Formats: sequence, structure tokens, C-alpha cells
Amino acid sequence: MSSIKLPYFGEIDLEEDFFEAEFTNSNGQEISINIDFESEKPTDTAIKSILAFLENIESKTQNIKDRLLSSDFANEVNDYIQHHLEELKTEPAIQVISSPEQFIEKLKVSFINIYPTMEERFFAFDFTIDEELTNYLLVVHLLEDFSISYITTES
Repeated sequence: MSSIKLPYFGEIDLEEDFFEAEFTNSNGQEISINIDFESEKPTDTAIKSILAFLENIESKTQNIKDRLLSSDFANEVNDYIQHHLEELKTEPAIQVISSPEQFIEKLKVSFINIYPTMEERFFAFDFTIDEELTNYLLVVHLLEDFSISYITTES
């Protein structure tokens, strides 16, 4: 039986398929993380990618946010922003936002899924402007090299 120790997860048995963890980021927000091997054995490269990500999770998250408005999916991101600026315009948390960049900076990660055996969706981040104000998520799918492969809105 092979195992590996990962930040937030501790020792995991690589013969198992699914792992859950939570951590509190530097802003005091709790974030859930799942790793799902989808019944396949992960490669050593995939394990190294997961480890590198978990060791730098906050900087990697900020890097994603920094690229949202310049990605190939900027239209989807802008649609998410405009929807919330219009629908929540009476909310004090939204009234202080005057640009798409400010909106992006206020986005919070609610959930991170890691799928080391899926090529087009190695990482999936669920961002929200505020879980108490909206059930709509901006879901960002990334390849193993952390390039954005797809962005969509889900509820």
C-alpha cells in the first residue's frame, strides 16, 4: 500500500479514491478541498503537481484571480460580474465595487476540487462574491500546468 503526506490532508492512502480536507486561509475564510482520483491511480507527476499546489495554495489562487479578466473566457467572467452588479446593486457589499477588477478582488473561493486523472479539469475552483447573497458560482477549470481550460457559471 502506497501513501503520501499532503498539506491539509495528512497521510493519504493512494489506493483510495476520494479525500476531503478544509483549511482556513489568511483572510479567515474556510475553504473545502477534495481530491478525486476517479478510480484511477494518479501518476507521480500528478502527485507532484498536487503537492506543489497545496504548498502554495493562496498564491496560486491569487494568480487565478489575476488572470480571470484577461483569459479566453473573460466574457463569461464579465457576464458573472454584470449579473451580480445589477441583481445585488442595493447590497452594501456590492455598492462599494466600482470596477470589474474590484469585483474580482472580492471573489472568494468556496471549494477546490482536484481531479488528477482528468486531463481537461485537473483543478476546479468555485468562486463566489458572497455565499449569503448568491448561489451562483464562477467555476474555473484548470489544466495541470495551471492554465485556464474553461470558465462557467453554475448554481
